[in-house]
Amino acid sequence: MKLLNIRQIFTANSTIGKLFVDGEFLCYVMEPTDRGLESTMDLQTILKMKLYGKTAIPIGIYPLQLISGAGIFGEFPFLKEKYTITGEAGKRPFMVPELQGIKDFDQVLFHPGNYPKDTKGCSLVGDSIIGPDFIGRTDIAFYALEAKCFAAIKAGGVTYEIQRDAQASATWQAKNHSAQ
Repeated sequence: MKLLNIRQIFTANSTIGKLFVDGEFLCYVMEPTDRGLESTMDLQTILKMKLYGKTAIPIGIYPLQLISGAGIFGEFPFLKEKYTITGEAGKRPFMVPELQGIKDFDQVLFHPGNYPKDTKGCSLVGDSIIGPDFIGRTDIAFYALEAKCFAAIKAGGVTYEIQRDAQASATWQAKNHSAQ
């Protein structure tokens, strides 16, 4: 299974892309600001360009694994309806996909969230774009991601590729550089 995020909306606070699973659109993804990082860059270049908690991960291809989402469970009240950390009867364990092998980034997760403040580098999922720095119905998107992808991620071999929409990225870069 291949997940593909094509980044399309670039702002000073966030980046929003479309997430495709094996070529089929699933939801939107919000990340911190895309600062032009590429997975092929050396670590020193990444360190010079990165602002901790405010930089999207480099463009590239990464493997995924499922881990416990205990650290963010309490931040999103709707999760308590369907998931458990403690083993409550009738509820599923709360798991989240984690991206692996990213230079100078760790604990990069897919999880619910609406605003740039909800991520320090993670990929937030939503099923609608409400504004340039807001994605909506994050619960619906997270449930869809779980239904479509979690079994395959658990089985192994799932990749997550990040690309930029060339025209949108060029427009953002031109605007961003001319403002400086």
